[in-house]
Amino acid sequence: MITNLKNKTAMNTSDFKDYLRYRRKAPKTVDRYYKTILQIKSDVERSAVEFNEMSYSDVIDYLQSRRTKKVKASTLAKELLVLNHYFEFLIGEEVRYDNPVTGIKIQGANEQRIQKALTPQELESIYKDFPEKTEAYKRNKVMLSFMVYQGLRTVEIEQLLFSDVDLDECTIFVRSLTKSNWRKIPLQTKQLLPLLNYIENIRPKMLMDSGLTTNHLFFSTGQSDGLKNLFRKLSAQVRKLNEKFESWNQLRASVITDKLSSKNARQVQHYFGMKKLKTAEKYQSGSVDDLRSELDRCFELF
Repeated sequence: MITNLKNKTAMNTSDFKDYLRYRRKAPKTVDRYYKTILQIKSDVERSAVEFNEMSYSDVIDYLQSRRTKKVKASTLAKELLVLNHYFEFLIGEEVRYDNPVTGIKIQGANEQRIQKALTPQELESIYKDFPEKTEAYKRNKVMLSFMVYQGLRTVEIEQLLFSDVDLDECTIFVRSLTKSNWRKIPLQTKQLLPLLNYIENIRPKMLMDSGLTTNHLFFSTGQSDGLKNLFRKLSAQVRKLNEKFESWNQLRASVITDKLSSKNARQVQHYFGMKKLKTAEKYQSGSVDDLRSELDRCFELF
């Protein structure tokens, strides 16, 4: 039985946002966690359980109900992570003294094996087989080369500036982001001519035709979501050409795994801008963390 130390009716879940900000969560993470907690609260209270008073058994019942709906283990783990943060928040506010999530785990949710990692030959084929029938396709092929040869994430490519390319040194400068460090990495010889053509001919023409002015290396015309829609289309194009391609995450994981065959974990950490050495070590062992999630615990549901 839970002992309430403060009037629970005075607690508003919106206060949870302030707690997350205090824990230095990114704005997008704060919004995502808040939406998740509201959805869980709605689901739980439909079963006549007071959300702030959930017990260990109530949490188990909730997870089991989600299981019956065929919800993936990785999704359950993310929901459990948010619940963990929420109950820690309630403890800090003296609404309750215990965390009912403690001791609950989701089997196999924190790591996943690379079941369909692409070989170096398959990665090379993805780049070589991509057509160059229009200027837009040629631009897309240059972006694709940064993913195939440097393992850049789409968000990193989106942040590239025209000045980040150094053709004299044959390097590209990649800025630091929330989940990655800055680094300067070498370009492959096979990338240079297509990249030079894009910089000297294709990009200036696209800028002139669109009437845009930008310092970004790549840009989208008439799209409000940056390059997101462009990457969605590019992903669909690559998938049509190569049935083994599944996602940009799979491609990046394959590039990292291949790099580990000739470099040590510390070198790979620097090359891909990983914040922590253990991230590279997990790729080295043949397993990949879901890097988009912020699982800071491993849970298993019995």
